[in-house]
Amino acid sequence: LISVTAKFYDPLGHISPYIIRAKILFQKLWQRDLNWDDELPSDLQDEWQKWKMELCDVNDIRIPRCLISFHGSTISKIALHAFGDASETAYGAGVYLVMTKEGHSSISNLVMAKSRVAPLKKMTLPRLELMAVKLGVFVKDSLKMRIDRVTCWTDSKIALSWIKVRVFTELVENINLSPERYEHLDRLLRITAYCIRFGKNCRLPKAEGLVEYATPLEMQNAENYWIRKAQHERFINEIHQLSGGRQVAANSRLQQFDPLIDEDGLLRIGGRLQNSDLPEGTKHPILLPDKHPITMAIIRRCHLRQLHSGCESTLATLRQRYWILRGRREMKGVIYACPCCRRIESRAFASKMAPLPADRIRVTRPFENTGLDIAGSFFTRLGKKVNKNYICLFTCMTTRAVHLEVVSEVTALRLLQALRRFIARRGKPRILQLDNFKSFKKRHPHHRNDPAKQTEERATENRERVEKGWSGCLPCLHHCRKQLMHRSMARQCSGGLIFQLRLHTACV
Repeated sequence: LISVTAKFYDPLGHISPYIIRAKILFQKLWQRDLNWDDELPSDLQDEWQKWKMELCDVNDIRIPRCLISFHGSTISKIALHAFGDASETAYGAGVYLVMTKEGHSSISNLVMAKSRVAPLKKMTLPRLELMAVKLGVFVKDSLKMRIDRVTCWTDSKIALSWIKVRVFTELVENINLSPERYEHLDRLLRITAYCIRFGKNCRLPKAEGLVEYATPLEMQNAENYWIRKAQHERFINEIHQLSGGRQVAANSRLQQFDPLIDEDGLLRIGGRLQNSDLPEGTKHPILLPDKHPITMAIIRRCHLRQLHSGCESTLATLRQRYWILRGRREMKGVIYACPCCRRIESRAFASKMAPLPADRIRVTRPFENTGLDIAGSFFTRLGKKVNKNYICLFTCMTTRAVHLEVVSEVTALRLLQALRRFIARRGKPRILQLDNFKSFKKRHPHHRNDPAKQTEERATENRERVEKGWSGCLPCLHHCRKQLMHRSMARQCSGGLIFQLRLHTACV
């Protein structure tokens, strides 16, 4: 049901009378406590099938692209008419644009419509009619058009009487300023400052009332109001004790802070910094409770002003004015929930690792399945001459045992000699895995009958197969071997025998 109804894109509400039926049906599902995968009851199934049968008729709806049509005549007046109506299951509003031309002929077009299901909480029909009127006013205010006249229509006399006695706002909704409703703290403070100013202007003569933008002092008073409210919700016992001239109880969370109440009624940290040259807000920061919406809003504001900096930087800036209980934990929670930070610091999707091949996990003798790779170069000294050497690394793909051989050059002859030495000590491997290095592809003509011939031919035959599934353990072992040798040799250019001794000793 959701997958079908979510496909409709109707921002202007031209087919809202049809879509609202699906919304009402979906509300009935919630009232019956059905889960997402439950089958629809028989009565709702019939209603759903009937709605789907009418779905094909939606394609026959034609909406004119031109809203204001001239047709060679001059429009003398443009009027807007908003209609609102309600039932026990839904309420809606529609706004029509009426254009009067010269000659007193009129043309009307639907500008926008809006429909909503009735709340689950039972309401009287006049109250729903009043909500429909409010919805019509909302739709009318959303249109940015030059209108000569605006008329709102309703057939509910009770709703009209409520509007006439100016209790419209109180009946429709009580203004509930809550930090959870606002993404930015400054917007909440600005609205609060205007509300406080309105209360003051009501007690002043009209000529003395303030009408400008909110001043910094008013914004600060609004912030103090919300902080006092948060402190009274969480620290009411401590505030009563301090207001009565007593000390905070020993089992209180605030006992370690030596709290005090300032002239604005805010709870601050006492401490021993009274004689310092620090600002007053830094010497006695404001105490804020943890897990409170106003605390989270203050942290978000500081995080944005610090250009999405990290936890420690934001917390250090915040503590110049506030002290939040368990502040580091609250700071991490806000930063983790920040969409911008999560998008930047998110990790790429890690694909699921494939199962290990059978040759890697089957019980075999050591070096039966061997991987071969070349590392280097390394420098050794023979008298005054400096020679370049390479390391031929053999590793058992099952046990990760390592065998190292030193070669003077990366040629097919030297590599086959290293392979012969390896086979002489460890035995001939059944599988030899290696990359497609050029020296591995060549075979020296003097070593056609070499004992390592079968192993080399087996590696050549399986080179294409191995290349597709090349293991990552060889680069890892190279990295470990490189770290150990750099730590033990410290970039020393030693002799050939000393180099081999340190090479084998470092990898034991």
